[in-house]
Parts: sequence; structure tokens; C-alpha cells
Amino acid sequence: MILFVMARMRDESKRNQIMESSMVLFARRGFHNTSIPDIVNETGLSTGTIYTYFRSKEDIMNSIISEGWESFSDQLTAIAETHADSEERIRMILETFLNLLEESTDLVNILISEALHSPNAGEMLEKVLTLLASVLKVPALSDTNRLNMSKPVFRTGVIIFLMGIIDTVRLAKAGTVSAGSDQIKEFIMVVMKNAGLFRTG
Repeated sequence: MILFVMARMRDESKRNQIMESSMVLFARRGFHNTSIPDIVNETGLSTGTIYTYFRSKEDIMNSIISEGWESFSDQLTAIAETHADSEERIRMILETFLNLLEESTDLVNILISEALHSPNAGEMLEKVLTLLASVLKVPALSDTNRLNMSKPVFRTGVIIFLMGIIDTVRLAKAGTVSAGSDQIKEFIMVVMKNAGLFRTG
């Protein structure tokens, strides 16, 4: 039994190694410019080992995207279900997203650049938007709401905010602009508060 558990742990370790190395290559070179031999060289594993865990390069990418989005979505769900008020929950969501940006830049690059081409992209985005809507004053993302904001406009607004945050953090990490996580977070909180997006009751 112990040997069986250890074997499964080694298997999971190799799978994670393949995904992490592939994530770095996909983010830096692009998916189409990365080959299985590149992944073999990066991991130090054999070609046969790669195919033991994944059917193809596309399978690796799909696993990175689905598991990355699932992890982020689970974190958002946990925050949305807390008993904190909407303002505090939005602050927690921003901290989670900013931490992910700073600690896992390669993953975020893939989730944004490649996930949009995924057949499940719409479903993944809709889940995130619904979670955000449950915290803000746009319950169930109905066709209209107290801010006279339609569902497509809300979706577009969230995408603009996310892309803006991502690009700002990228520029800050490169030293191009001076903008810390706290400054980004406080700016968004002020904008949302002034727009009346926090629940008051």
C-alpha cells in the first residue's frame, strides 16, 4: 500500500513538472512556437514520459488552462461565500488577483492570451462574471439593474478592468511605470465605491 501511494505521488510530481515547464515555455515563446521536443529539453524527461501523462501539446495547454481557471474560480467562490460585506469581499478578490499576477505571471499570460481561444472560454468567463455579480449590486446579471448596466456592458467593463490591471502590473514589474499593488487596489476600490457598486444592505 505504501509503495502504491509513493508511486502515485511520483506520478503527480512528474505531471506537475511537465505542466509547470510547459507553462513557462508557452508564456515566453507562445504555444505555436513550442514543440514537444522543447518540453522534453525543459523537463529533462523522455518523450515517452511526456506522452504517458498527456496525449498532445494541446492536451497540456488545455490542462493548464482548465486547472488554472478552476483554482482561481474556487478562490473567488470561497470569497463570495464569506460573511464579509461587499466592499471587503471585493478587496479580497483584488488581493487574490494581484497576488496571482505577481506570483504566477506565466500562468496569467496563458490564461489571458491562450484561454480566449479555448472552446470553454465563454463558460469560464461567465462563471467569473457571475461570481463578481453576486458580490456587486448586479444580482444574477439580469438584463438590466439599478445602474442601467446591461449584461454585455458589465462583461465588457470587467474585461477592461482585468486587462488594465494585468497590463499595469506587467509594466510595473518591468520597471516601466511606478504602480504598486496597493495603489492599483485602492484606485479600483474608489472607482467602485463612487459608482455605488457596493451593497449597503
